Amino acid sequence: MIALSHTSALRYLRSQSEIKRLSPSKTPSAFGISRYDAPRLAQRFDAVGDGTVHVLVTEQRRRRSISSVTCHLAEKIPPNGFTHIEGDIFCSSPELCFLQMARVLPLLQLIKLGFELCGCYALAPDGRAIEQPALTSKDRIDDFLRSAKGARGVAQARQALAHIVEGSASPRETALAMLLCLPPCRGGYGFSKPQMNYPVCAPDPRRAHGVRQFYCDLFWPSWNLAVEYDSKAHHSDERKIVEDQTRSTILTSLGISVISLRAQQVDDPVRFEHAASAIAAHRKRKRPLPKPDTVQQDILREFTLNSAFDIR
Repeated sequence: MIALSHTSALRYLRSQSEIKRLSPSKTPSAFGISRYDAPRLAQRFDAVGDGTVHVLVTEQRRRRSISSVTCHLAEKIPPNGFTHIEGDIFCSSPELCFLQMARVLPLLQLIKLGFELCGCYALAPDGRAIEQPALTSKDRIDDFLRSAKGARGVAQARQALAHIVEGSASPRETALAMLLCLPPCRGGYGFSKPQMNYPVCAPDPRRAHGVRQFYCDLFWPSWNLAVEYDSKAHHSDERKIVEDQTRSTILTSLGISVISLRAQQVDDPVRFEHAASAIAAHRKRKRPLPKPDTVQQDILREFTLNSAFDIR
């Protein structure tokens, strides 16, 4: 039996709108690989990143030195750690994949990956974000990490999990949430976590041009504040502009304040600080705007806004 792991598992999971989760009773007890498996793996699964297919083996003696294949020795793996692809090929579950990546990624990249796994998008090999149902949730990851207690990477995975917000619809929304909500010692502004892509029902569907429900990119219910991100791709799209204006009008009629951010405001540190000040003004307790550590803020901006740091 063969099990994809690490970036190979991640790439497969990203390509699936639905995964076949295995019950503990149907999980194979042993995984390995032979040199005869390598060609069909390379044909069935595109090489990832460095041209290597990553697989798990359950015993040291099953490790093989095979060109284009990297064998990882499996540690303690909970019985719900795999999904089934086809025949004798299995794949790490999203939760196990997150734990595997926790062993090799810096914390900021791991947090960003967690947003994606718990969000409604997936990165394609060419870097495009594709709409897709969430592969997992914070509760699923938390349950998995509990059952994997003591395994390497659990502490790092738990640290990242504490900063993840479910429901992000794009890498830029993820970046916005991280820049606003990570603690100042990590380069963020330390705002409380919002609800992402929060559903709002239009009070009068006819006035809303038939729109019965729409979603706020970032929403803080206790502040009655919605933050909307407008990407560069939409600047010349008249239909999108009308939709955004309609949504803002409806939210305002419901007593919800709206702050719209363009890509240029997020990309520019000075402009973004002004935006953060505007968001901070809506907090119930009027504390001064937190000052992020400047070195860590530069690092955070690089990791979140530069697509070169995306895991593919």
